[in-house]
Amino acid sequence: MERAVCQHHGIDLPAINVVGTALRTAEAPGVIEGCFAGPAFALRRRLDGGYTIAVPGYGRVELAPQNLRHSVKFRTMFRSKLNKKLKIRVGSSFFNGPEASAAWNDGDKTPFEKCRILDPRPDTEWLSRAVRNIAGVFPELANVRIAHAWAGAIDTTPDLMPIISKIAAKPGLVIASGFSGHGFALGPGAGLLTSQLVTNEAPQFDLGPYKLERFSDGTALHRPEMM
Repeated sequence: MERAVCQHHGIDLPAINVVGTALRTAEAPGVIEGCFAGPAFALRRRLDGGYTIAVPGYGRVELAPQNLRHSVKFRTMFRSKLNKKLKIRVGSSFFNGPEASAAWNDGDKTPFEKCRILDPRPDTEWLSRAVRNIAGVFPELANVRIAHAWAGAIDTTPDLMPIISKIAAKPGLVIASGFSGHGFALGPGAGLLTSQLVTNEAPQFDLGPYKLERFSDGTALHRPEMM
């Protein structure tokens, strides 16, 4: 959604939504008490006796005008993940929702009012893969029952690095976006740096790697290796 707002104000924010899938199980045998990451799966014990499970890095990109607009900048990421972890599909977001268009006039009903909640469908392929992967490590969970599955949109940049940046063309505007699935891990430090930019304090760290201009000024971008 941030990129639609930025585009509306003439700012190019290269980001796409990668739809990730997760699930929770019914009550299951206790094989761990905390968190565990194994071959192409991650799980966390729940208080209700089940597990929250995901397949890290696997996801879906739905083709839509906003995504197609930045597809050239994402070609390296697509090449590195397309055959293994990333599915590209045409979905309803091509016509509906904030990814469909950023063209509206001030005073019009915005895309954010038309689509108040992002609730993408989960990918059953990833659910089945996660259960199979877990059974290979924990045979006790081979017959685990999926109680509920959901999906969420991960705001993702071409190099899978966040954008924490002032915008010279719009004095007073600070962007903190594109955390590419690492928001919880980076949240405390990113929040501090963002607050320092907003209050015009000197940042504690070099924000050069996170500047928005890196996607347009010829900066050599890191090859994306995680998501």
